[in-house]
Amino acid sequence: MSTKTNTGLAAYCEAQLGLPYWWGGFGRIATPERLAASAKQYPEQYSAARQATAKAKHMGKRVHDCVGLIKAYRWRETLTADPVYVSAQDVNVSGMLKLCSRRGTITTIPEIPGVLVFRKLEHIGVYVGGGLVIEAKGFDFGVVKTKLSAGGWDTWGMADWITYPASAFGTTATAPAAPPSPASATLKAGTVIRLSDAPLYTSSTDKAGAGKRSGTFYLYDGQVVNGRLRITNTAANIGKTPVESYVTGWIDAKEVWSESTQRKKIKYIICQEILLQMRYLLMSRSRLFHDLIALL
Repeated sequence: MSTKTNTGLAAYCEAQLGLPYWWGGFGRIATPERLAASAKQYPEQYSAARQATAKAKHMGKRVHDCVGLIKAYRWRETLTADPVYVSAQDVNVSGMLKLCSRRGTITTIPEIPGVLVFRKLEHIGVYVGGGLVIEAKGFDFGVVKTKLSAGGWDTWGMADWITYPASAFGTTATAPAAPPSPASATLKAGTVIRLSDAPLYTSSTDKAGAGKRSGTFYLYDGQVVNGRLRITNTAANIGKTPVESYVTGWIDAKEVWSESTQRKKIKYIICQEILLQMRYLLMSRSRLFHDLIALL
């Protein structure tokens, strides 16, 4: 099997938008024979009405259930290839979560496409960035794109068999450690920060920018993603969901100084200025003394 990546998973899910939902489906083409087999295996999920709908509208299309959308990507070489079933990797939603050694509560989800999202170990989707999720939502919906904030998701996870960017893990054993930053992953949610014409972004990967900000802000969760941090302009908004309703935007970590670090920086600048003035004063007195000696 080829290497599986977070962006590859997101691209596969995008390509399935609008396709049907079948319980037990993992990306195979719908045929009358497969419908009959599915109805026999899962009779409670395939009523006569649903079978009639499937026969009329789904034949010849790829079909998935919620976790099957993820397994289908794992079991195929390309976006259009047929999946190759692997029984040892055939897991349900809770089993997929167990394959995520890196996970967290949904309020801390990193802004990285291809992160899995879970709801009460009963449903799973794929975060594709920008506050959106692609999910095989159900027979009446198919594969759709929905808002993260509207899905009732409670947990996110990064599947161990998917390659995510090194920035998703801060530093790794194979990547050299970054030099200390004035705003690092050690900063906690709620940390007061001071900004001065700092570029604001709509996401951790946004390149266009959304203007600049100055003044007092707060770290929304303190998590560095792609070298950026989420901020909010009100202390009461820290960590609240839905994220898009309470986050002001993203700021480059190098632009963000904690209040204590800012004070140290200001003290350093003042000290440097004092030393410079003292140097000029001494040089002036030295010149004056030299001129007096020359006059005598």
